[in-house]
Amino acid sequence: MSFSEQLKAKIGEASLAEVATAMGVALPGLRKAISGKSLPNARSLGKYAAFLGISEGEAKTLIASAKSTSPVKARAAKGPAKAKGKGGRKAKAAKTDAQDATEPKAAKGKRGRKAGAKVKATKGSGLSSSLSLIADAIGKAEAILADPLVNQLYSLTGPKRKAAEAILASVM
Repeated sequence: MSFSEQLKAKIGEASLAEVATAMGVALPGLRKAISGKSLPNARSLGKYAAFLGISEGEAKTLIASAKSTSPVKARAAKGPAKAKGKGGRKAKAAKTDAQDATEPKAAKGKRGRKAGAKVKATKGSGLSSSLSLIADAIGKAEAILADPLVNQLYSLTGPKRKAAEAILASVM
């Protein structure tokens, strides 16, 4: 009895998905092993052997005999690869002299800035402008904290603070 026939007999009417999950193998691999299109590799051989209730040595023997009688053709040794054309856009057809005379000439070269050209810094970008914004915010915070009235309000607790917040909210 061949390896795939033993698998078919053992599985019977059970669901292939459940069997594959129980065995710990991938469902596509199990399907190929049952159909005889593929054989288990060394990593999954023990799982198949345990499922069939045979030793790994017996499973290896079954697989070796299946390989020798397999109708699957061996892959032919490949020679050098044939050159395929370049992918991408197809080249434009060459223009005639008459077409060249009627069409305006396009700018030559690549788009974008020239190599080596420096980018001018704009306002609101870069590290220096970020640092100046942070410095301004720190200056405003220091001015607020230097105000004695603000310090008095922050030192208030409980009902006095709530009363002060209500008064400031009504004024602002």
